[in-house]
Amino acid sequence: MNRFIILQLNPFWRLQAKLVELQKYKKENPNGIPSGAERKELVNFINAVVPLCHRLEFEDLFPPMSTASLYIEQGPDENYSGIEKSFQTILTAIGAKLDFCHFAYIPNGKTQFFEQPELFGEAVNKSFPSAKNDIKSAGNCRAAELHSAAMYHLMCVVNIGLIALAGHLRVRIKKTPLKYADWQPMLDKLEKKMKQKTVRPPGDKKSQAEARKFYNGLLAEFKYFKDLRNDVMHARSNYKEPDVENGYIRVRDFMKRMADGGISESH
Repeated sequence: MNRFIILQLNPFWRLQAKLVELQKYKKENPNGIPSGAERKELVNFINAVVPLCHRLEFEDLFPPMSTASLYIEQGPDENYSGIEKSFQTILTAIGAKLDFCHFAYIPNGKTQFFEQPELFGEAVNKSFPSAKNDIKSAGNCRAAELHSAAMYHLMCVVNIGLIALAGHLRVRIKKTPLKYADWQPMLDKLEKKMKQKTVRPPGDKKSQAEARKFYNGLLAEFKYFKDLRNDVMHARSNYKEPDVENGYIRVRDFMKRMADGGISESH
């Protein structure tokens, strides 16, 4: 997705306004030839539209625009009638292409989620770099009210968190890299880790108790997410905005807790 605001069409509208002026000059003096300064100004109006055409992928319009600019700037006999025709041709071509463009409206209340690179904060991005795209996509889908898609990306984020936790606690799944392992075997292995005499990081009785409390809290959340993930991946629910809001907040806070607790993809 790309952020595109209506004001970015200003060069196109200014070109239209200039065309109205040219039509007036043409009517008053069709054979009149503009001065050198006027020619440069007219070319500038065309050049101002080029970034807009780049943004909207109208590259096939560049050759005719370049030709029109050349004639306007260097054509000794280029009068108001010819220039007006060049402007009209460019505007008609751009207008025809805009008719086939589709723009999605993002309500003001949802723009905070659209195309945001750090929705869950800098710490989460640093600890879980491979989750950045899914976090951003979850925000975009929430902004566009694509509720099931938002839930899918949120579950992808949680999956990355589970793999990171399993790696942090040195879980091993026989003949299966963690990134290819199913959730249940990883959760089973993590629960076994909690029953061991010492959990990571080693320390005194108090620090071990705090570590177990932290990890057991994460495991409880993962069990909740496991059931939710199964529903999402098997399309068992028709998610609504409240579902996404709840899932978004819960996943965001969970990933922040992981990052603050020293869990990361680098272990």
